[in-house]
Amino acid sequence: MYGLSTKRLVGLDLFRIVSASIILAFHSNIHFGCTYGMLNEFIKNGAVMMTGFFMMSGFALYYVYSDKNMNQISVVAQFYIKRLAGIIPSYYFTIIVYHAIFRGGGAKTFRKYCSYANGTVRFAVNLSQYIFSCA
Repeated sequence: MYGLSTKRLVGLDLFRIVSASIILAFHSNIHFGCTYGMLNEFIKNGAVMMTGFFMMSGFALYYVYSDKNMNQISVVAQFYIKRLAGIIPSYYFTIIVYHAIFRGGGAKTFRKYCSYANGTVRFAVNLSQYIFSCA
């Protein structure tokens, strides 16, 4: 009853993963000045991807729950339990990472770890180096 739904749209999930990655790059670009070489112009349109991400997420919820009777308390409770179980861990992870980054010198220190070097985007590698250097 509380298992994972078999109604999955893999293409939709892939779109949401790519959108979330572009949104992360967009925010790192506008807030920290990270650069992504020839992808910069594409990354600067990240706000469009946010709209697409929210629209596709809403459709995914509709697709999974359209055949459920949302007038029953048990179905609504199950919906909110699943939503909170998916959102709360991500929320706390983000809070922890945010404090790990800004604890060690703020955005100025963080900027040096955002770089575009030798034609390769090095943001993820540099971010992990920064987080572990703050510990």
